[in-house]
Amino acid sequence: DFVQEHPAVVQGVLSFVTVAGSAAAAITAISAAGKALKLLDLAAVFAGPGGAAILAATAIGGIAAAVAGIAIEAGKGIPALKDLTEAAQDMGDVLTDSAQSYDDSAASILASANLADVYIDRLDALGGGMNRTAEAQQEYHNTLALLCQTVPDLAKYIDLENDSITGGTAALRANTDAWKENAMAQAMQERLKALYAAQADVLIEVEKNRLKLTEAQAKAEEIERRRQETLGRMNALSREAQRNGEALSQEYYDLQDSLVDLGREYQTAEKTVRTYETALAEGGEAAASAEVEITLAAEAVETLSGALAAS
Repeated sequence: DFVQEHPAVVQGVLSFVTVAGSAAAAITAISAAGKALKLLDLAAVFAGPGGAAILAATAIGGIAAAVAGIAIEAGKGIPALKDLTEAAQDMGDVLTDSAQSYDDSAASILASANLADVYIDRLDALGGGMNRTAEAQQEYHNTLALLCQTVPDLAKYIDLENDSITGGTAALRANTDAWKENAMAQAMQERLKALYAAQADVLIEVEKNRLKLTEAQAKAEEIERRRQETLGRMNALSREAQRNGEALSQEYYDLQDSLVDLGREYQTAEKTVRTYETALAEGGEAAASAEVEITLAAEAVETLSGALAAS
């Protein structure tokens, strides 16, 4: 009835609360305007052609503060998105850091393997016989020592006391290649391990947020149910008062006031739902990114391990 009797006020209220972006706030504001006008209608000073305009301005002016209050209060109790997506945010760093760590390891491994090849080539050039000069023999010994430092795994094939090589330089080359492939596989395995750990953290975070989203949705639905019950009761009281030619009861005004609290609660619940939805979306993207990198890393490990087995 208030909407039909005072369309100008309703339109003004709706224009204002559009900024707040809440249907609940709009309904609450209109109800408050109705209360304000009904009280002011009792004052004869507002009688006459200008009365409606004065009443509208008075009602809307007072409602502005109320609706603004709802918007401010609704911001409280909403979880911060950054707190809900810590693992998802960390995933980007893990992807970058693990890739950089692997690249650094790979570069070091390849450099060591290449240097080992240079040393082995030098051993071949110096010859394996016993007719080396003293200078050549010292260089041969030093080269063997450098090989042991460059690729420690080769030490088991080198006897520095006798300056001999088990299996000759061919064994050194074969074992250098095997060491390189194994080291590369281990480096990639370390990256894979970091990716798995980060993905697990993201998936746990996603599941927590999924549960919280369900709770937030249920809470929003419950608030809306209470709001509808309140509006239904207010409409019933209003119709009863009209039939009996009586003023609206105190219960009506108490219910009307409670709509402000319900509007505030609903805004908080609605924003909380949106926050958890956003958190789930970000978590899903992070998990998907991890899955792509995990697949590639696992394939690389398999390839490297297969090459090692074949050798």
